[in-house]
Formats: sequence, structure tokens, C-alpha cells
Amino acid sequence: MVERNPLSRALAVGLQTDRPLRPSTKEKIVDAAEQLFAEHGIESVSVRNIAAAAAVSLSAINFHFQSKENLIKVVLARRLIPLAEVRSANLGKLLESTPKPTTRDILLAFLDPLFDMQRSSDPGERAFLRMLSRTLIFPSPEYRELLTSQLSSSLAGYVVALQKANPSLSREELTNRLDFMIGAIGHAFADSTRRLDYGAKRSASLKRLIPQLVAFVVAGCEAPPALPDR
Repeated sequence: MVERNPLSRALAVGLQTDRPLRPSTKEKIVDAAEQLFAEHGIESVSVRNIAAAAAVSLSAINFHFQSKENLIKVVLARRLIPLAEVRSANLGKLLESTPKPTTRDILLAFLDPLFDMQRSSDPGERAFLRMLSRTLIFPSPEYRELLTSQLSSSLAGYVVALQKANPSLSREELTNRLDFMIGAIGHAFADSTRRLDYGAKRSASLKRLIPQLVAFVVAGCEAPPALPDR
């Protein structure tokens, strides 16, 4: 039997509703943790901070999640799993409707769910996007594996499609470019105030930044193969 993805397992355990406490209590804890992780980073937030923000006792968090690590997995799983499903559906629809999709088409199918989160009226989705971006830029070893496994599963089909659109690129170089792309997206969404000021006027809003970001990552993926190191 194939072992379930650790994030899927965490979501199933962390948000199951057959415990004595109300399911809404679990959601309050996860919502509070998500907001705090977005604002301060995962490592800087304690279980006590989460309990205070959720207006619950420490014992409630321990009862539902047993540890901060399990709670973090649930926070990640709650939105990462649906995100991966949307990306898979986007790619399927694109390949069905377009015989030879362009690099831009493929990347937008992957990135649009993130842009939708940023534009969402749900503050939780925007908080999660910021938390995810911060975690991608500064991942701790214990969460790096979780994020890598989830990204790898959702990127696999995209790598195949991008190789067909860019046959001159090796799989290694294309994979590296996608890694650079994820880093650029994380940098843009983690905290707009952290971007460096080079003396020129910057985009003040992500609404104006996103088209520039798309142009940047598309050009990066479509660039000719890099010359061998001299």
C-alpha cells in the first residue's frame, strides 16, 4: 500500500471531527497559527502565542495537535493540498484545449492559483500565501522536506509540459529555473517592504507587480541554455 503524503495525513488527523472538543475550536487554532506564522515566521511563534491569539488553552492545542510540529503540518496541508489539486486541474484543462501551449500558458496555469490567493477577499488565504512565501525563502530542515515533496508532486506534470515547450533545455537546467522562479515568487509575496530599493521607483502594489513578475519568470524559463562554465 502506498503511504499517504505526510501533509494529507496531517490534514486528516489534525482536522478530524470525532474528538470531544468542537471542530470550530480546531479551526480557530489553525486560523490563529496561520496569521501568526504569516506575520512573524514559523520559528518565531510559540504555542503559547497561538493559544493566546485563538483564545484557547494550551491543553486544547496539545489535545488536538499534540505538538507545534503537527499543528504546522495541518496549517500547511489545509491549503497546499487544494492548491495542488487546482494546479493539476489547470494543467489538464490547458493540455486538452491547446495542442502546443506556450511557456507563458504553462507557467500561468501553475501561478494563477497563487495570484488568486493574493487577490482573495479571504484574509486567511492572503496570510497563508505570505507564510508560504516566507517558509520557501527561509525553510527550516524539518519543513523543507514537506514543502519539497508537495511542490515536487505538483510540478512533475509542469516539468514535462515545459520540456516540450522548451526542447533545447535539459531537465536539470529547467528544474533549476523553476527553483529560481519559486524563489522569485516567494521573495515578491513574503513581504513587499523587504524588497531592495535601487534608487528607482518600485511597484507599490502587487496588482502592478504581478505582470512584471510573470514577464520575468517567463523570460527566465525561455532563455537559451546556459553556456558551460569556463
